[in-house]
This record gives sequence, C-alpha cells and structure tokens, in this order.
Amino acid sequence: TTYNRYCDLEILGNSRSIAEAILIQTACAILKEEGYENIGIEINSIGDKESINKYTRDLTSHYKKNINDMHTECRQLFKKDPFELLSCQNDKCKKINETAPKSMDFLSESSRIHFQEVLEYLESLNIPYRINNALIGNRKYCTETIFTIIDLNYDKKPKGQKTLAVGVRYDGLSKKIGIKKEIQGVGISKKFQREVPSIFSAEFD
Repeated sequence: TTYNRYCDLEILGNSRSIAEAILIQTACAILKEEGYENIGIEINSIGDKESINKYTRDLTSHYKKNINDMHTECRQLFKKDPFELLSCQNDKCKKINETAPKSMDFLSESSRIHFQEVLEYLESLNIPYRINNALIGNRKYCTETIFTIIDLNYDKKPKGQKTLAVGVRYDGLSKKIGIKKEIQGVGISKKFQREVPSIFSAEFD
C-alpha cells in the first residue's frame, strides 16, 4: 500500500539567491534517491513588491483589451483574478496569453540580479531548467522566485505525475501575519509516496 505525504523544506532569514539553489539541489537529491532519474526545473520570477504592482497593472490592462475575445467562464475568471488566466487551457486564452506581458520584463534591478544569480547557481550545479512565464504563485505572500521540480519522464509512466515539488520565496509574509520584524524566507513542498504495511491500509486509504 502507498500513501502520499508532504515534506516541507524551509530556509529562513536569508535573502540571498543561494537559498533557492540550496533548496532546489537538496530536493533534487532526495527525488533522485527515490528513483526519479530525469528531473528538471520550471522557474519564474515575479520580483519584489514594486515589480509585482507594475506587472499587475499591465497584465490587467492586456486582458481588458481582449476581454471580448474570451469565453464567458474566462471573463468571470478575469474578474476574480486575472493571473488565473495565465494557466488557462482554453484555446482563446492561450492565444491571448501569447502576447501577454511577462513578469520578468517588470523586474526591478535588484530582483533582476537576484533571479539571474539563481539561474547561474542552477547552471553551475548542472540542474536543467526552463523559464515558465505562467508560474506566478499566490501573490498575497509570494515574492521573487517561484519554481517547480518536474519529472521529465512522467508521460512514460502508467501513473506518472509531472509536478514533484513546488517552491516559492516569501520575503514579505512575516509582516502580513503580524510579525513586526521582516523575516526573509524560501520554502519548497515535496510530495512523495511511502510504502506502508497492509495492516495500516485502512487508516490511509
């Protein structure tokens, strides 16, 4: 019998780009120990608060200009959260997204440098990655880097799952939950399966 569990890895009090690199390297090492031989990183940056605000204004304006070309469901989704449309699989939304602004084009200088350093660390560690502009995360707490670790062979497995782990930087979260001191942080949540004796199957089924 197998059941899914989640493992959260966090680095607190470090605003440097090496924190993301350490978490990604650690999570990749754990996944390889579990038998995932071909994994990669999908990554993006939404930058700091200033970067996010500028991007939000331009993305919202882009969708407003194209709202008449959306299906009714997508128009409602736009009213709820325009960022949800970035990952919409509707054909019309996909076409609109091709010309949508990208978050990396709005990064402040410090955010641009931070993200470039993360990518350089990945390259030095020989960890393959690709930029995924649709990775935005929850902007209520996410800042800077957002990334997922994927199984590049998932489509070759009967019950393969593409996304193995999800990570974000959340530098502004501490103040939003009432902590006076700002605490920089980055974390990754990894799902894995563990074999358990059949005697416990009723508990976890």
